[in-house]
Amino acid sequence: PTMLAVFTIAFRRLPVHLMLAENEGEAQHCVEHTPPDLFLVDLQLHGKNGVEMAVRVLQGAGQRVPIIVVTAETRHDPIDSYVRSGRCLGCVRKPIALGTFGADILRYLSISTNEIGTQPMHPGSLSPASLEVKFLTSALAEAHDFCLRGDPDLWETAC
Repeated sequence: PTMLAVFTIAFRRLPVHLMLAENEGEAQHCVEHTPPDLFLVDLQLHGKNGVEMAVRVLQGAGQRVPIIVVTAETRHDPIDSYVRSGRCLGCVRKPIALGTFGADILRYLSISTNEIGTQPMHPGSLSPASLEVKFLTSALAEAHDFCLRGDPDLWETAC
């Protein structure tokens, strides 16, 4: 959920239609109804390999779509092997920078920053340096921290 919120913020000002899925079933449903131009996936999804899941989803839908991996993994071996084999187009390392992440991803699709910059901003969109983005970034980090705590830890924090 935290990464879905981050992706929503990171792509908010860009000329994309972002479809989000929390699991393989939701991803399959999205892909069947609207073929994507790019499949962005975390390497580790609830203990499972995100690239393998993406390949299954796309094969099931009979589509060839480039895959970009987002990961906190520091070893290059697994990612490099996926790129060499052609199973994914590239990799973006975490932590991501909200101000540049969406544009960095779009560069994989050869969309220039000039094209991105000329797109009209959506009403209510956030600038990367705005107080809203700083607040949301902080809130997401704290929410992620709470997700990693157990009930007894949370109870002690609240009291």
